[in-house]
Amino acid sequence: TPVPEPVAGNIFIDNTMAIDNRSGALLVAQGNYWGTSDSTAIAGLFAGEVDFSPYLDAEGDPLTAVLATQSLPASFALHQAWPNPFNATTVIATVIAFDLPLMSLVELTVYDVLGRRLRDLAPPSPLAAGRYEVRWDARDDDGRSVASGVYFYRLRAGASVATGRVVLAR
Repeated sequence: TPVPEPVAGNIFIDNTMAIDNRSGALLVAQGNYWGTSDSTAIAGLFAGEVDFSPYLDAEGDPLTAVLATQSLPASFALHQAWPNPFNATTVIATVIAFDLPLMSLVELTVYDVLGRRLRDLAPPSPLAAGRYEVRWDARDDDGRSVASGVYFYRLRAGASVATGRVVLAR
């Protein structure tokens, strides 16, 4: 029995059935938004074996695919956050964009100047080729506001790694 292709980077809203996996093999469907953050409700959207966690939560900072009329990116790229510097009380969030030339296991994390992990903006999950944007609202994984200062964000996509810098000014 062939293993189904991973399903990632999709938005499923108002579905009574999102995936009907009849392959008999586990389908990896991580990094999607299922229209809710209730894992019990999400599990009810599937038939067959589906691994849906981690998933995107619209109440947090969802990763969004940027729809473009142009072709897929030719190379891996991590773009400078904008606005930068930013003030979380007036701008709400800074946006970090990146390009994937092919489907990759992606992880995007924010660190302080001491190298401490503060926030997983994109937990490890497979994403299809394309351009993506994620917002950082100057909060850590526990929802606490971070202090003014310099922060680094690191993107891992397959074997590629890139780092950027953002300044928070309150």
